[in-house]
Amino acid sequence: MNNKIALCWVLVMISMTLQSAAINNEVKAQGGTGFKINDIRTFESNDDTVFKEDGQTITGTRAQGGTGYKIRYKASEVNPNVTSGILDEVELVNIYMGPVVSTSPVKVFNIEALTTNDTYLVGFDSIPQISLGDEVKVSGFFDAASRSVITRIEKVAPLSEWKLSGYATAISNNQFKINEQVINYLPNQLSGCGVALDEGELVEVQTIAQNAFDINSQLDQVISINCIDEMIANTESTVIIEGMIDAFNGDDELLLSGQAVNLLNNTRYIRGRFTDLQVNIKVEIEGALAENGSTLLAEKVRFIEPRFNLVIPVMPENVINNQVNVAGVSMLIPPQFTDPEGLFDGGLDETTQLKLSGYDQSGQLYLTQVNAVGNVNFDEVSANGLVTLVQQPELAIFGVSIDTTNAVFFDQQGEMIGVDDFFARVTVGAEIEIELASLDVQTGLIQGGEITLIEQPEKASTAKNGNESTVVGIGTLTSLPDAVFQNSFE
Repeated sequence: MNNKIALCWVLVMISMTLQSAAINNEVKAQGGTGFKINDIRTFESNDDTVFKEDGQTITGTRAQGGTGYKIRYKASEVNPNVTSGILDEVELVNIYMGPVVSTSPVKVFNIEALTTNDTYLVGFDSIPQISLGDEVKVSGFFDAASRSVITRIEKVAPLSEWKLSGYATAISNNQFKINEQVINYLPNQLSGCGVALDEGELVEVQTIAQNAFDINSQLDQVISINCIDEMIANTESTVIIEGMIDAFNGDDELLLSGQAVNLLNNTRYIRGRFTDLQVNIKVEIEGALAENGSTLLAEKVRFIEPRFNLVIPVMPENVINNQVNVAGVSMLIPPQFTDPEGLFDGGLDETTQLKLSGYDQSGQLYLTQVNAVGNVNFDEVSANGLVTLVQQPELAIFGVSIDTTNAVFFDQQGEMIGVDDFFARVTVGAEIEIELASLDVQTGLIQGGEITLIEQPEKASTAKNGNESTVVGIGTLTSLPDAVFQNSFE
């Protein structure tokens, strides 16, 4: 009898050991101690790393479940490529904590927002599962009009307090708006705002949760309004900021989520080009602070999503609601879309030669700007972007098919090359440009033209020799979640 009991205990212990090893392997395979930031940087944590969420200290284990979070971080022992190092501090940032007031499109509070294929969901399997009245924690980035791009949305139990962040506008009689959400307050609820709240000031609002809150409700149970400054200043560390372009000051200065940035003659552009810069798009800028301690001198500008440009005749029937269907692809119009000439106001009036600019996010195209560019000409179609298909003689860039049978080809130096030489060089992910091509209206196929190889695919940086440095940054946590947090972060 004792031998049977002993054998049972041995089997139980073996089973527990195997289960523990499996869990440990799964956790390590999905992140371990590493934090992947914007898919290109991996920083490790150690016993001295400080973890926070909205300023409050949390455990490292909790932080490792934070895929999709906007984060502020500091790192040391960083390699010269700024792709690895040790995290000294990482803070998870929620921009909203509160109720869903619209599901199509998704809105938390009455604030315009964009969810995409890359929005990380916790507590939902898909966007259609989100319901009115659900209470959620949201992370992401917002533009100068407080319209947000949501990188993470997590369903939580009902909250006793809510939070929202953005720029204060329409200030009058102890009332202001963040985007379209109306907030009523008392002057003694302001903190860090000077004598009074100023137009365009960045604020973080804490309120008591309100019953029966909907898209038309006003927030009138404010606890506090904190004016905040997200600028990185007075550091000798390398600075890396992901954010939305708020505005330009001439050709070589811009404002990135409140941070002044100078573009230099030798600034490198990755997954896009200088001419792709525009307001309301998200980029990551790396560099060092100028002598004034606040202006970022840009060494690299990396477009978070690869950019595309397409110059093509567009017919009125191609523009339907918030979507443009042309050349065999569909482009969605997000809240951050800009239309300086009002071309799409009430729909396109007539066939027009348009420049359509936007980005490709996991196969879904988003249109960020439209401009008219001269007379309609079906034989003067041009485009540039990343190659998504190579199948000689066919190419595709951002899903747009190109028949290269009658095309002329050029290499990266602008020298004419043969068709076989071109196809031997071009690969998926390379950037190309096509000019003077023709559009077959019936098939949506682009034909012929002059095709130039602009840049080979972005590659992981190789190790460089040099001294280790420190980094201060803002970015998105893009690592996979650990096994224990796949369904919830609480």
